Amino acid sequence: AVSGSGGGGAAAAMLALTGDKNDRNSVFFRFKSEGDALEKVEFIGREIAVGDLRQTIADRKNLSKLDIELVNEATGEVFEKGGLLLPRNSCITVRRTPLRPGRHKKQAVLHVENVDAWGA
Repeated sequence: AVSGSGGGGAAAAMLALTGDKNDRNSVFFRFKSEGDALEKVEFIGREIAVGDLRQTIADRKNLSKLDIELVNEATGEVFEKGGLLLPRNSCITVRRTPLRPGRHKKQAVLHVENVDAWGA
């Protein structure tokens, strides 16, 4: 099943569809953890940059673009360079990346005891 484009953000605005219907193309992606459900990203032109696709997917799924990696479904190649151009109709697998060594998850709340944080 292919779902339509949705989401928002700067990348989605950048990829806004204008121009002739024949200029519109798509790439398809699925999250490895979500099985066979394909989603579509539409764009103008014959190719889309890996960085633009990564940002669009991250915006749509409310993730950081640093938390995902894109993999060519046909070859298993991991796309690491954001400037690499992907041809239309490509199928991409998206994987969430684990925290890298030295990269620690920040605490959402700072807990302070016995200190007047608002004091004069």
